[in-house]
Amino acid sequence: MTVGVAGFVASFPEFEEAADLKPDMVEAALKRAQAFVSARVWGDRYEQGVYQKAAHLLAMSALGENLRIDAKQATAYGVVFDEMVRALPIRLMVAGGFSSYDPYCGKLP
Repeated sequence: MTVGVAGFVASFPEFEEAADLKPDMVEAALKRAQAFVSARVWGDRYEQGVYQKAAHLLAMSALGENLRIDAKQATAYGVVFDEMVRALPIRLMVAGGFSSYDPYCGKLP
């Protein structure tokens, strides 16, 4: 799963001019967005999740002033990203695994 400026612009052509004028800014947004999306958890939705979050980050920058949808500076990209997060399967993580809570360590008495 490789994310890059070309794939981002293909998914969000409205950022094509930004990618041409400020490629480093778009690349930085993609890198920052990857911190919000885990390839293991997101699976085959990883790339689209990174692109969606990067679009939100760019829209929140001075570059995207016209892309914000309200006074709280929300963006349509951020709204969709939040919906994508809510659609992820819930996973329970317990440090040490469940066997640390089982007095029989998974064995029946």
